[in-house]
Amino acid sequence: MVWRDQVNVLDQTRIFRLLARGSRLDGYLAQIRKADKLDFASWGGFAQNFAGRRIPFDHPAYTAIWERARSENLFIPTFSSGPGGAFLPASALKGALRTGLIHSRWNEGALKELDSRLKGDRPPRNPGEVVEHSAAGAPGVSRMKPVALGDSGAVAASAFRVYLVRVSTLVAKSGKYELGWTQRPR
Repeated sequence: MVWRDQVNVLDQTRIFRLLARGSRLDGYLAQIRKADKLDFASWGGFAQNFAGRRIPFDHPAYTAIWERARSENLFIPTFSSGPGGAFLPASALKGALRTGLIHSRWNEGALKELDSRLKGDRPPRNPGEVVEHSAAGAPGVSRMKPVALGDSGAVAASAFRVYLVRVSTLVAKSGKYELGWTQRPR
């Protein structure tokens, strides 16, 4: 829920406990069931009092864009949290690096092999596994094995911001598809 140029991520467990004592639980559940976003006029008190996290927008203009956006295009990442605060786990960084490595090593032959595997009578359970192993190596001899990362230190809650208001999309350029960005809503 957006309130005062920030996204308030509501603490649902706490809200359910509070509403279970009274008669407003059915109204809350009905609104969640039928709406993509909670109505601030009805539930603004929860945004003020029961927000688990408050993440400000990088610029106040993003508030209007966020309000007009479709809910499937909105995403607030959940970070791991420890006694010192939120941190970025090394597995998230290593996964992003592995994805980049595989993308950089894929070629036309890998895509043709993947296409041929999908044309059989029965599609394979993990169609991209062979292509992924050829690009990054099998689990025992992975090219990512020498990369060692550690979790980040704790990050203060004030460091979190909502920066990007863009969605990735495939863009056709000269007969090929490339990754592009589109602003939502247009």
